[in-house]
Amino acid sequence: MTSTLYRLFLRDCKHHLRKQSDILNPLCFFVIICSLFPLGLSADRELLNTIGGGVIWVSVLLSMMMGLNQIFRDDYEAGVLEQFLFTHTTLTQVALAKIAAFWCLSALPMIILAPVMGTAYHLNGDQILVLMMGLTLGTPTLALLGSIGAALTLNLKNGGVLLAILILPLFAPVLIFGAGMVSAVGMGLPVNAQLSLLGALMFGSLSLAPFATSFALKNSLDY
Repeated sequence: MTSTLYRLFLRDCKHHLRKQSDILNPLCFFVIICSLFPLGLSADRELLNTIGGGVIWVSVLLSMMMGLNQIFRDDYEAGVLEQFLFTHTTLTQVALAKIAAFWCLSALPMIILAPVMGTAYHLNGDQILVLMMGLTLGTPTLALLGSIGAALTLNLKNGGVLLAILILPLFAPVLIFGAGMVSAVGMGLPVNAQLSLLGALMFGSLSLAPFATSFALKNSLDY
């Protein structure tokens, strides 16, 4: 199983690397959103520090949503997903590998750039550290939950709006806890509870989301 997941993961990484727009578009979108707020709002240091964590989290969420619709779309249109049904590879393994590849090539670059964006909002060292910890725990949850919506809307021609309606309520707790941690550190409050909740959400999603995504894929494929 591990070998199969690794091969599927490498396959999807190579596929996304060949389509550089899958990586660059969300990353550029993230940088643009984060850069516009300091330019459009007041240059007041305290104001930017207050909203910085929330802006970066919302930017990451919206940027990841740009690529969610394409997690399974290419393989679906090429008929590859249907071929997996006739092999020893399960759709659960396929979904898990695709989610991992999506996170590595979409969310991970944004996590790496987050400290740079944080300096534009005058976040201190502790706030940037907590921001990165929160994103490291929260973005896998966003990818896992988003994959369920992507699988449910797979056979719809214009499913982007419906996808957003389905998954945004699921994203809300991650956004609230993640952005709240940065604000809490700025006020000198502990963030152990938020980190624990983000970790619980991540492991809970990892346990359930691949199976739910597999079921949704079979439904979209009419199997």
